Amino acid sequence: MPALSNSRHEAFARALIEGMSGCDAYLAAGFECSVPAARVAASRLLTNPNVLARIEELKAVAAERSVVTREWVLEKLRKNALIALGEEKLTVQKAVKSRVKEADGSFTEAFATVEVEVTERDAPAANRALELLGREAEGAPLFVERKEVGQPGDFDHMTDDELERQHETLSAAIGGRTKGRAGTRTQKKPEALH
Repeated sequence: MPALSNSRHEAFARALIEGMSGCDAYLAAGFECSVPAARVAASRLLTNPNVLARIEELKAVAAERSVVTREWVLEKLRKNALIALGEEKLTVQKAVKSRVKEADGSFTEAFATVEVEVTERDAPAANRALELLGREAEGAPLFVERKEVGQPGDFDHMTDDELERQHETLSAAIGGRTKGRAGTRTQKKPEALH
């Protein structure tokens, strides 16, 4: 089904798919009325068979695009990191309500949708996005998640030799190769060149 011939109906359907409420979608589509009237009109528009069919079609298209892949997640994390670092602008749409003074001295509400560019830094969000990207770095991850084993005091009664044996046993169980002091890894000695 192509886009609806009524551009406001099409805008209404698209705004609903983007997550707006019926009232907000109705106002964002360019209809001018009060909020209570917009609620009623949006409900009435949702009974229009052409609008309902278009909404279902847009939902199907959105569902096809929403397949999450590793590449998609990494790309979104990169974009979020750039936005949070303030290196990329984010354009958001906001519905603005204002009061307009009529010729008779009364006021009416008017609504408009405006685009605003935001470039605020959000250090915690940037750090988190960069951390998640670092865990997926090609080659070797930049960050490794470490977890505590046991409860506080579980190893207090053990000697250094017992701790080393315990560490070697646990490392072998998870595929690591350790020897000697806990935390040191054995490395292959380079072969002599002849």
